[in-house]
Amino acid sequence: MAITYDNVSSGTGSAVSPKTVSHTIGSGSNRILVVATQIENTTEIAITGITYNSVAMTKIDHRTSSDTAIMRVELWYILEANLPSTGAYDISVTWASAPAQCIVGGISLAGVAQQAPEASAGNTVGASDTITADITTLTNGAWIVDSVGCGNQGTNYTANNQTERYDTTVGTTVRGGGSTREVVSAGLVTNSWTFSTTANRQALFGAAFAPISGGRVIYIT
Repeated sequence: MAITYDNVSSGTGSAVSPKTVSHTIGSGSNRILVVATQIENTTEIAITGITYNSVAMTKIDHRTSSDTAIMRVELWYILEANLPSTGAYDISVTWASAPAQCIVGGISLAGVAQQAPEASAGNTVGASDTITADITTLTNGAWIVDSVGCGNQGTNYTANNQTERYDTTVGTTVRGGGSTREVVSAGLVTNSWTFSTTANRQALFGAAFAPISGGRVIYIT
């Protein structure tokens, strides 16, 4: 059973905690919901918890890039056993204190092994139009979900090797996005985002999830 894409949602806020975003999840089996966040603030602020349908999610990790301000991106997830039936439910993100600007994105998949991510990696850069992160997947057919953010709005982020799922702005200086990528043959790959101009304090973090079957099966007749 290969991993399949289900749905995406995103929302933005200014000086708000918690931030709530509605996400509609489908009726597939072995589902997962991954939540990507991007915040900008003058000081670093960590997430204290994320829930979906009032059920706690699990943090994977974060990356922080700073200059005159701070950009912090995070990834969290929740597995099938704690997901509701198909329908629209709220993602609720709570920070230690309300960040100046925040973006929240939800990406749901089906056919995912019900376990922690098999790999994760991230990167931060200063003034640049590109940010990359190398991730080594372990299972054929794994999918990578990532979270990217920067301290400029520009006109767009472009996911170069991935399928862009959302790309949005908040306030006057923040842009964030999220993507998915299938890695057919396990190994080292590079996720890459290009910004429309030089962007400050870019941060990128991605995690790889194995398929329920442990790989793709191809039948030759």
